[in-house]
Amino acid sequence: MHKNIIWLSIDSLSDIFVTKKTMPFLDSLMASRFRNHVACTPYTSASWYNQITGQYAQDMGYTSFDLSRCNDRFFKGKHHHKLNVIQKFKEAGYYTVLDSIYADWMDWLPGWSESNKIAAHVFPHRPKQEPFLWVFHYPGIHHATTGPNRPQNLYRENYLALLPYHDAILNTWLKVERKHGDIIVVTSDHGITWIPNVDEHHGATLYESSIRTLFGLSGFGPGHDNYYSQTRNIDVGPTLLSLIGEDIPCEGINLFGGDIGGAGLVILETGSSWETPDFHSRFGVRTPEFKYVFDWTSEAVYALRDKSEDARYIQQDCVQIDRPDLVSLYREVLIDYLKKHSMEKQLTQLKEVIAL
Repeated sequence: MHKNIIWLSIDSLSDIFVTKKTMPFLDSLMASRFRNHVACTPYTSASWYNQITGQYAQDMGYTSFDLSRCNDRFFKGKHHHKLNVIQKFKEAGYYTVLDSIYADWMDWLPGWSESNKIAAHVFPHRPKQEPFLWVFHYPGIHHATTGPNRPQNLYRENYLALLPYHDAILNTWLKVERKHGDIIVVTSDHGITWIPNVDEHHGATLYESSIRTLFGLSGFGPGHDNYYSQTRNIDVGPTLLSLIGEDIPCEGINLFGGDIGGAGLVILETGSSWETPDFHSRFGVRTPEFKYVFDWTSEAVYALRDKSEDARYIQQDCVQIDRPDLVSLYREVLIDYLKKHSMEKQLTQLKEVIAL
């Protein structure tokens, strides 16, 4: 008999900030937790596409916030990716529910338009039909960082001060809605940064605090453990489908399928401002040890330090290092990627930067 699955997605929450001190309930909820989990494209819509298809959003031409263009590509053009998590759960007999206050613009994503129910409740109630896959996209933390122009330290103080509050809210909600035997899945779409004149909260940078996201499960898996190997949000979909013995052909992998080591390399991409991340101005290549970043005018490589030094993630990017060999290596990876996706403007700009 299939178990009911509650998929709790938390907007704008980096794994870095979920600790026993800041969010004790959420920290304890994830029995199996992937502590080096990376969003390939760290803004809401693209990140969700990564998760429900197991594909890089970039591979489907989806790097723009122009929803009409995306809608045309997905549902009318040849790039529509028909296989997705929601569809496969429905085929397996699950009642699928999407609950989000953003439902009016999220329901065009592949699979979600096919859900049995789409709602916009602030705090939804448990579906009556079983078995179910119930997706609840919690927006509260996102809203703690938005508003009129304010000093960057105020965004930071608001965000950090409200984490225990949101933790208590989620604890209360789950106590009411959860039943014995449920599988709980916890994810986040992207993290957050506070960099003056660059990004008020997310979508514009490839800093660790922006790309490091949540992925954890309770009620399924090898047991209570933390996994520090690099994983990607395109691995979420295949891993969830493994809970019901299903899969889809995609670039992501099932993290419980014997390869819990995850991915050795991740391609990263985001835009130049959080309001319109559609300029393809920042790309990256991340491995478990290093991260290469091309930001339209320059390129650099950073060393990712030991996981115990989490305080570094609030700043730009760990430690920039002088490794021309790594810059050259990862640059070639990025060039191959840009060629594959016919990103001629970005490719020309990268060559101009190299020539400087």
